[in-house]
Amino acid sequence: MKPSISNMLRFGLGAVLALAVGTACGSSDAGNGTGEPADMGPNERPDGGGGGIDGGTSGGPDGGPEPFATKSARRMSVEQIERSLDVVGGFPPGSVQIPESLALTLGEPDHRSITERSFEPSPLFMKFMVDLGGFVCTEILRADVDRPLEERVLLLEGEQDERLRSIWFRFTGITGSAADPYIERLARVEEDASAASSEPGAGAMAVCLAAITSPEFLLY
Repeated sequence: MKPSISNMLRFGLGAVLALAVGTACGSSDAGNGTGEPADMGPNERPDGGGGGIDGGTSGGPDGGPEPFATKSARRMSVEQIERSLDVVGGFPPGSVQIPESLALTLGEPDHRSITERSFEPSPLFMKFMVDLGGFVCTEILRADVDRPLEERVLLLEGEQDERLRSIWFRFTGITGSAADPYIERLARVEEDASAASSEPGAGAMAVCLAAITSPEFLLY
């Protein structure tokens, strides 16, 4: 029997956080998988993100770094991440479930010693999202292979600009002229990844990782 997407996602999440926690404990700067703190910006987040476009840092429309205001930037809760990934990944509701023990590590309250939920985009959280993004994007690509074209998330047909705008809107809700600077950078990400790998879907995988770890997806 072919395993369900729900079972595959649940099975993989334990290993994802174990990797993230192990890396964070070994380095105080773990944040974007490169040993450098994650760069994040106070960008608009839709209802409904860490590395980012251009290999792990996201910024303003000119491509420069755009530091966020610590007092105003909040990241999604664990539950919001679960539901958002269900939606953007095209998975059945409840497919992405982060185990309770892992959720506590990511700032969910246990209602005993910790009573308030943390919304801080900490280095551990951002490292976790980089690792989780790799796992979820892989599952999206696998699912897309069996999906009809109109239900696909990443393996789309059409011109590059049209495909990237569809993916970016799905993850962030940003469209029109506001999306232009992001689409330019996503195009470079896709082209570089495709040129560097002979694996089918390498470009789509890179675009997915850029979107899923971007501040525009994770922060609000």
